[in-house]
Amino acid sequence: MKIKFKKMQSNGNDFLITEDKNILNLDAKKLSDRKTGIGFDQLLLLNRSQEIWKVRVFNADGSEARNCFNGLRCLASYSIRDKQEIEIFENTFTVIRDKESSKKIATVLSKMPEGKKIQDFYYVDIGNFHVVKESDDVANENLENSYKSFREKAKEFGLPSNYNLNIFQRVQDMINIRTYESGVGETKSCGSGTAATAYALSLDTNEKEFKFSSKGGDSVILFESNKILLSTAAYELEFEGELSASDFNEWFKRKA
Repeated sequence: MKIKFKKMQSNGNDFLITEDKNILNLDAKKLSDRKTGIGFDQLLLLNRSQEIWKVRVFNADGSEARNCFNGLRCLASYSIRDKQEIEIFENTFTVIRDKESSKKIATVLSKMPEGKKIQDFYYVDIGNFHVVKESDDVANENLENSYKSFREKAKEFGLPSNYNLNIFQRVQDMINIRTYESGVGETKSCGSGTAATAYALSLDTNEKEFKFSSKGGDSVILFESNKILLSTAAYELEFEGELSASDFNEWFKRKA
């Protein structure tokens, strides 16, 4: 049996999306490989059998993620409604499509994260776990080294081992950001990482609106009444396809 899927992206953060549980029988590492597989940051397994949809998110290394704002945005394309509630890891989010824009734009509504400042960094729980640090040169910082070197400090403060690292730098009214995601590596953008960074900055400034620029594109984070976080960005379909375990295994042999 063929597994139908869509390849989608939001701000350069790309996904393989399917509703077929048989995808779990395939090797996520091989599927995500950009040279020999389909290539993606995360795999989304969607279940639309109930009014509130459920989605499981798997990183490129096969580990399961607890949140994914950019992935949620892409799921807007599956709904005939303007608003759709979607659950990840027992956290429920609302995804709203922008009907007025000529581009495909969606907003993720989330409850406010929880977080605090610890020494020179912030720790934020937004369903998944984020470390946020300011950088003097966000474009040229060796992000992988920064991620690895932070591990000892994460242990010292008892942070979860599957944290994501976000570095940011303010340039006038724009915030440049890069994210190293647990189980993936650096991605062109991270929706939950951007939201976590906005929340961290709001702890010090009480600002309610933040504009971010990542390698994959721009996004806006808004806070409403100190209760709701809104994350808005574009999304698009790259292609649709289908595959079977035998097809993929044979393809991988040829590519390897």
